[in-house]
Amino acid sequence: MEKELQAKYGNVTKEVIMLYLTLCGACRQKNAKLKKVLTSKPMKEVNSRCQVDLIDMQLNPDGEYKFIMHYQDLCTKLSFLRPLKSKKPKEVAHALLDIFTIIGAPSVLQSDNGREFSSQVVSELSNIWPELKIVHGKPLPCQSQSSVNQTNEDIQTRILSRMQTHQSSHWAEFLWFIQMTQNQPYHRGMQQTPREGSWSSETKLGLCHSQLPEDLPASLSPENGSEQSAAGAQHEENMETGTDSSDLEEHLSAPPTRAMRKPPENRLRFVPCVVCEKECSGAHHCVSCDESVHAVCGAPRQQDPEGCHHRMACSLCCETTTMKRKHDETQRSLTGQPFKMRKPSETPFPSDDVGDWMAKQASLDFFVKKKHTFSEYSSRSKRNGNNGSRPEQGKSRRVHTSFTRKYDPSYIEFGFVAVIDGAVLKPQCIICGDILANEAMKPSKLKRHLYSKHKEISSQPKEFFERKSSELKSQPKPVLNVSHINISALRASYKVALPVAKSKTPYTIAETLVKDCIREVCLEMLGESAAQKVAQVPLSNDTIARRIQELASDMEDQLVEQIKEAKYFSLQLDECRDAANTVILLVYVRFEHDDDIKEEFFFSASLPTNTTSTELYEAVKNYVVNKCGLEFRFCVGVCSDGTASMTGPCSEVVTQIKELAPECKITHCFIHRESLAMRKVSAELNSVLTDTVKIVNYVKSNAFNSRLFSLLCDNMEADHKQLLLHAEMRWLSRGKVLSRMFEIRNELLVFLQSKKPVWSQLFRDVNWTARLAYLSDIFSIFNDLNVSMQGKNATCFSMADKIEGQKQKLEAWKHRVSAGCYDMFHNLTTVIQEVGNDLDVVRLRKVISEHLTNLLDCLELYFPSKEDPRVGNSWIQNPFLPPKDNLNLTVTLQDNLLKLATDEGLKTNFENTASLASFWIKVKNEYPELAEAALKRLLLFPSTSLCETGFSTLSVIKTKHRNSLNIHYPLRVALSSIQPRLDKLASKKQAHLSH
Repeated sequence: MEKELQAKYGNVTKEVIMLYLTLCGACRQKNAKLKKVLTSKPMKEVNSRCQVDLIDMQLNPDGEYKFIMHYQDLCTKLSFLRPLKSKKPKEVAHALLDIFTIIGAPSVLQSDNGREFSSQVVSELSNIWPELKIVHGKPLPCQSQSSVNQTNEDIQTRILSRMQTHQSSHWAEFLWFIQMTQNQPYHRGMQQTPREGSWSSETKLGLCHSQLPEDLPASLSPENGSEQSAAGAQHEENMETGTDSSDLEEHLSAPPTRAMRKPPENRLRFVPCVVCEKECSGAHHCVSCDESVHAVCGAPRQQDPEGCHHRMACSLCCETTTMKRKHDETQRSLTGQPFKMRKPSETPFPSDDVGDWMAKQASLDFFVKKKHTFSEYSSRSKRNGNNGSRPEQGKSRRVHTSFTRKYDPSYIEFGFVAVIDGAVLKPQCIICGDILANEAMKPSKLKRHLYSKHKEISSQPKEFFERKSSELKSQPKPVLNVSHINISALRASYKVALPVAKSKTPYTIAETLVKDCIREVCLEMLGESAAQKVAQVPLSNDTIARRIQELASDMEDQLVEQIKEAKYFSLQLDECRDAANTVILLVYVRFEHDDDIKEEFFFSASLPTNTTSTELYEAVKNYVVNKCGLEFRFCVGVCSDGTASMTGPCSEVVTQIKELAPECKITHCFIHRESLAMRKVSAELNSVLTDTVKIVNYVKSNAFNSRLFSLLCDNMEADHKQLLLHAEMRWLSRGKVLSRMFEIRNELLVFLQSKKPVWSQLFRDVNWTARLAYLSDIFSIFNDLNVSMQGKNATCFSMADKIEGQKQKLEAWKHRVSAGCYDMFHNLTTVIQEVGNDLDVVRLRKVISEHLTNLLDCLELYFPSKEDPRVGNSWIQNPFLPPKDNLNLTVTLQDNLLKLATDEGLKTNFENTASLASFWIKVKNEYPELAEAALKRLLLFPSTSLCETGFSTLSVIKTKHRNSLNIHYPLRVALSSIQPRLDKLASKKQAHLSH
């Protein structure tokens, strides 16, 4: 542009052109217009925006005080300091209230420790002072945290300087003086001190800063105690601030106008440190440059007497002294070099004659390689004992002289000390610990290592390397098998995490209890070295959580691999709510593995919203198909608790599963159906149940009644001292409650005579007592049936056998009751023998017969004979017996079954095999189609008892104290029987010691 102006417009300046461009309308339209945005106006009032930070003093604690709270007004830079025992928001809030009640509360409170910390502090303040209204904010973009961080560093420097000056570690005692000195320096940006910015006045240190009349100080007599106290107080103030005590009279005699403002020479001032250029009190001076220096920016002189700590050498002078010493050594070396060179030249050679000298010279033939003839070689070989078959090959060897360098104490200036490595003296770097060869033990190579690898400390004085050398010697010797220790510690952390998850306890128990116990046992039994190794095992809360997650992932991978190898599988699923009111779906799987059928925990899923059939189906499909990569057509059965969303006639789960797996069979839990069959009770028996529940609730709901009844049972020497609460949702609750009440009926009669006489008459009624005895008997019988149907490795055939056996017993009991026989009911028989003729036996017989008939009808309703899984499949239970009904087999499979039934060897094997599944897996190679048809039936889950067990484990792991826990990983480790592959897990991790 300038060239174009000079060529075309020589008389037009650049400023005129730029002015024209700003006035030109066409050019102005081409410029991009800046968008108007809304900006927040920062608050600049005093005490409007403040910041609270915590200074960590855990390395230099003062008793219980380990932190310093720094509260600063960002407008005036006024600081307040308070000692803290911890960094809990509640303790910080109490310290802030001490400040707010003096200067008032700010509008916005921020913190460099994070928004969460500031919000917690504001929340605590609101709880303590409800009328207080504070906003927790974050630093504005225009505000920099560098000034606040610099202030925190200045406070730490002042504290350390005062601690070294007074030789005291109790920094909490003089923290208020540090606060005063922090608010007095002049701030260039505000053109005043922080104290003046807040209160428009400086700090007053007694009468010398007060506005007193001119004649008042003169009128004060020496006998006046106020003058003496004021002088004594002023003397103490001067001792702390460094002000001369003789200035008191000058201030007292000064006019009021001069006393209003402290003269600059008497103000508590700070001078800059010559090293870090920060303010210091001037208590320490360098002996070389006579400048003020911090106690941490210098080192005391070794030749000073003990107690003289105010004279020291700053780091700059130490560095200059070191460089000057090295320069002097170099000059001395250069000065002595000519003498060293001239000394060999002045040494005379020994005198020899010319003839002798020439005689000593070697012949020139020595330098010429000659070709020897065969005759020469033959004669020579004969003299040497060789037969002349081949020439003798002579080898010339070069002799190396071994030279071992020695260590010089001056090598410490290069950061090296001497160590013995294999009986050889070698130099070792005290910074990185590298051990060099013996040939490197000379200044040039040691300097090269120092300047190439540790250039940042190459200018440090000799004392610095001596201190590092002493630290290196104090460290324990390096262990050669460190990597082995790390790997062992890693494997140990996995082995501890596994039982922690199996025990369903919080993760912190590994570090707070297990680790300490093992360390104490090793210390007592094996010694200190074993205890130190145990202390290196990483067992923190987060580490155990990661280990459990990795263990669960490895178990999951093994389970998926085993299912893919087995081909066919069946599922068992049920849902419940946890402590966080989240619906958790538990799924178990059954498949063929290692010559038997295996049951394993498959997965758990959280249902975020509804528990409809669509949600259940999507959760199962996403995991089985999408995540595990299994084919759902190999699923031969699904068992649930029989809810409408799962097994109803209009359930989408059944329809969608049938589309993916046409051969899949939906099973309703046998145990759940058996508990449903027990719910139907006649009106007379139901009244007994209602009275029982009321009596139990009356005794158990009142703490005083419960204690009084327990004491009564103890005095009467009863077998039990407490009643059991009834829970309708629990399968075995009703039978246990009735049995317990019948056993302590006499104690209840005595207790209710004074408390509830109406209920005590029930126990005097023999008919009511007989019905109670019958109910306790019948429900106990069905409880035993319920328990026998629970457990692992149960099949639909075994469940059907037990239900059929119970049906036949109920038919037989009906006939016995009609004949007046009650021997199968033990409690009822006892009551009949006690009361005799007072019992209405006819009415009781009718009630029992009706109840047994209802039980049979309910069992037939929930277990219809036409849906018996044994119909057409009796050959699976015993292929060597003739079939009782028509076989659900093709002609080919029937022929194979006949062939198998006539095999005596397989018959012997069948009798010796522990389970049906093991037998059919063994004959799978010989009869593959027949065994596959049998295994599909045996893989079906008959009940959801495993899911109920999983719900119990879930309630133990995820309690109200751990309601935010991710339950899926610890639940898998707790419920799965698969052993994790620790070697594989450890090989994928980088071994670290305890942290």
